[in-house]
Amino acid sequence: MNFRGLLRIPRNGEKQYYLNRPEWRWYQKYLPEDLRLQGEYIPNEEWWDFEEHQIHLDRYIVNNPKAKMLLFHGGGGNGRVLGAFARMAMRAGCEVVAPDFPGYGLTVRSSKTKPTYALWSKIGSALIDAERKKDGLPVIVWGLSIGGLLAYMAAAENKKVDGLIATTLADTRSIKTMAKVGRNSLLGGGGFLFAKLLGPLIDPIRLPMKWLAPMELITNDPEVSRVFIKDRLAGGTTVTMGFLRSLMNAKPAIEPEDFNVCPVLLAHPAVDPWTPLELSMKFFDRIKSKKEIVVLEGCGHFPVEEPGRFQLEDALARFVRY
Repeated sequence: MNFRGLLRIPRNGEKQYYLNRPEWRWYQKYLPEDLRLQGEYIPNEEWWDFEEHQIHLDRYIVNNPKAKMLLFHGGGGNGRVLGAFARMAMRAGCEVVAPDFPGYGLTVRSSKTKPTYALWSKIGSALIDAERKKDGLPVIVWGLSIGGLLAYMAAAENKKVDGLIATTLADTRSIKTMAKVGRNSLLGGGGFLFAKLLGPLIDPIRLPMKWLAPMELITNDPEVSRVFIKDRLAGGTTVTMGFLRSLMNAKPAIEPEDFNVCPVLLAHPAVDPWTPLELSMKFFDRIKSKKEIVVLEGCGHFPVEEPGRFQLEDALARFVRY
């Protein structure tokens, strides 16, 4: 089935709801039954005003939560696509909040907004404060894909987070990292140097994400990866070179050697051809804080396969109880 063109991306200033869009439903049949968004597990949709931005939030409510889990997506997803992981966090006793960062999902688009990774980090840090202020619950940030580095950056900027979880922690400032995670010369080593040399001159250029990164590796199932690529609110979006340049210059407020803000859990897929374990370990090994690593057997970049998904849930439950 050709999904592209079935639904348009919201216009600038237009507010839409996932309830009225089908894309997130496309993923459900590929997930284990207990990770699907259906019935009582369909989240509440909210809007959070941050500066000039209207950020779309999915909120998953549990009775007597132990903590608040903020789920941060990467460059091929959005908050709703992370619903499977929200269900895992709910079983660990967490209320879950999943934002759509500017340029993805249903966060309101504006011609004035220039999405950058630094802006995403600023939004993540502000969301930590906003959610803590609501009820005083401990706040844990969990980032998937490049959302892992984003979660680290937000925690480093905020300094008041209670836990940090990541599925990958590749340092995008490294030319070796970008050569691995980029597609050929566009976002690989040559693209890295090209962007460094031309700087802001190329920032307005907008290209499909699938041209810039090997989106077919977002899962280890080609059929599921095609759904991500055809979802124009997720892996099928376009991004500016300015956003990619900001990713290459993603300097955290605290370098890992000095990071002692909170405990860190790296729950890394064992069979991830996009972001292999060794890329994340280069950053993880430098982290000063109390830390743990769990390698998820049989899991690809989007870790829902067995047995790793059960290892992930066990690790989450232990981490929330720490």
